[in-house]
Amino acid sequence: MHRHISLAGGASFTAWLGSNMDALVAENSQASVFAGVTILMYLVVWCGHHLVLHSLVYSGRVPWLRRYKVNPNTPPSALVREAVLSSVLEGILQYPLIYLLFEHGLSGRMLFAASELPSACSAIGSIVLWHALFDAWFYWGHRLLHHPKLYWIHKKHHSFHATIGVAALFSHPIEGLLVNAGSTFVGPLLFPAHFAVWNLYFILRLHETIDAHCGYDWPWSPWRWCPFHGGCRRHDFHHSHNAGNYGGFWLWDWICGTDTPYRLFCGKNQGSESWKAT
Repeated sequence: MHRHISLAGGASFTAWLGSNMDALVAENSQASVFAGVTILMYLVVWCGHHLVLHSLVYSGRVPWLRRYKVNPNTPPSALVREAVLSSVLEGILQYPLIYLLFEHGLSGRMLFAASELPSACSAIGSIVLWHALFDAWFYWGHRLLHHPKLYWIHKKHHSFHATIGVAALFSHPIEGLLVNAGSTFVGPLLFPAHFAVWNLYFILRLHETIDAHCGYDWPWSPWRWCPFHGGCRRHDFHHSHNAGNYGGFWLWDWICGTDTPYRLFCGKNQGSESWKAT
């Protein structure tokens, strides 16, 4: 018998979604639902993460958390405010682009009905595949933007020499569209799945990029369980030294040898508490 994704407590995800998703799609176009829910998730997850980080971590309200800070430096307050405003406006203004992307790339290919929910194994398989495609696109796109003739596009993101959560999507519009959005959507566009799977994947993507940019190497980060994840230390090195570690995960950097500067740095600073390797 086909088993559907289940929520904690044994409640069927199909039953939970059946009373909501079918009615929502019946009253609106699939494109408007996809774009609207995606933007809503972006704003809720993004703002929620940063509310916690700024109120508890960056404010210094919980002093013992500072032991996990990777880089002793702190970005200028004006730059942080600019990044916050940019992130919120970017999320709102992307609605028409996401709407058109669905209309021309996913319409008729992505499932919405609660009765069509995939099995847990199928959903996990899609999310793993999408992350693999994300990392390939992101690595090569990011690495390309470090070419001297194209770095003017990427320079805005590297305004942050010490990483902080809001820096994750602080980028030039060209980079935001071709690298950030391109890497996020390439998997679902090539191998569509159910809308519920997209929601989970998108939340994971937001959490991963915030985690990598937050500036703190949390021992409880769920991404530590991912064998190929790059982590905060690797990406902070990329920002502070502007060298190597182009991937969201470390596999492509290892294959191409672009993590060599980071590994050499870790070897020289093995005894440093602030720069110990993951």
